[in-house]
Amino acid sequence: MKSAMLNGKEISASEAIDYRNRTNNRGYIYSCVECGNPARLHKDSDNDGHFEHQDRHKTCSLCHVVHP
Repeated sequence: MKSAMLNGKEISASEAIDYRNRTNNRGYIYSCVECGNPARLHKDSDNDGHFEHQDRHKTCSLCHVVHP
């Protein structure tokens, strides 16, 4: 997912990466914009980044799908 919630406000992954780099703090708690479950920030090679759920949630349409 390309955005998540931080302190009650939606933030894009690229904004979160910039914010993390400026503050040098990796301890932010993000949550999914749809289900509210915890999400982690991942930096991609293009620096746009993305968020992934910490745990898989079948009921959330934004959760990364694992293909068999």
